[in-house]
Amino acid sequence: MRAMKKVIDYFRVIEWYDSKIPFMLCGYIFNIVLSGDKSVWDISIKFILYFIYLAAFLSFSYLINDYSDMEADKKAGKKKVIFDVDKRLTTIVLVLLPLFGVVPLWIYLDFNMLYIGLTVAVYFLGAAYSIPLFRFKERGFIGLLECSVAQRCIPLLVIPFLVDPYNIYFVLWIVISFIDGIRYLVIHQYIDKENDLNAGIRTFVLDYKIDAKKLLVTLFVIESAFFLFIFFKLFMINPYMIVFLVFYIIYERIISIVVTRYMKVEWFCSFLAVPLEDLFNVFLLMIVLLYLDTVDLRFLPLTALGVLLTIRCFIGKTAFVKVFIESKLRRR
Repeated sequence: MRAMKKVIDYFRVIEWYDSKIPFMLCGYIFNIVLSGDKSVWDISIKFILYFIYLAAFLSFSYLINDYSDMEADKKAGKKKVIFDVDKRLTTIVLVLLPLFGVVPLWIYLDFNMLYIGLTVAVYFLGAAYSIPLFRFKERGFIGLLECSVAQRCIPLLVIPFLVDPYNIYFVLWIVISFIDGIRYLVIHQYIDKENDLNAGIRTFVLDYKIDAKKLLVTLFVIESAFFLFIFFKLFMINPYMIVFLVFYIIYERIISIVVTRYMKVEWFCSFLAVPLEDLFNVFLLMIVLLYLDTVDLRFLPLTALGVLLTIRCFIGKTAFVKVFIESKLRRR
């Protein structure tokens, strides 16, 4: 059990498996819903292979970042599993991860070379954020853009290889993912600014001395507006989806009250309960998967996988709802 925890910490799985993968998989399923495709076997296989592709890429991105930052992280007093692993072993893992993630889907796509070309770009951008030759993470605003594009947008470009045809909503998906990535990076840099300052690491937040809260609120509003375009399309497909939106708004409002009033934490500047996190990483994926279940119950295994990917995030947030309810009951 301890060995498994070390593997999870080594690849920093907790930091990406339920905060990045669900939204990307949802992009695939959302476009399946729009296309009207009902081929259960083909959709399911591509879903699983795309999941493997994303998991391998994100593992690579986080691992190469830790590999590149080892000296600076030690100087900042951070404790990471990678410090205890032989550098040669980590190098081998970094070589094997792309093969593990890319090849299975490449075989299923009949050895499509455009897919390979895209994947080269995906991994290049994922590495360029932190490796010494480029190190975009220390290039202020450019670094912020590069990381959001690399980890959140470029992997979505695999979807047109999986779904035919793609549409304007696919473009909206990329825009939302880009803005969402910027929000997470700003929060991360805001929280880490003292450590980065001590380690001599340049970041967007430090270089520009921005008002992080104001920027994060602005990005939240823009991202919400773009989401409404996507939700309108879902509503046109099935009007009952409005119930999920209303439930989510109430749910998110409760969380914001607990975070700001009870815990006295800046809601927009903390990873404690990132606004829209549950919408993109829980509700949206489950909504589209449940819709597929109404089309054909053979999609239920995909829904089960969706539950596994989203349950930790959802359970974590229900604790806020519990606190809210208990506080109201105590006042009575």
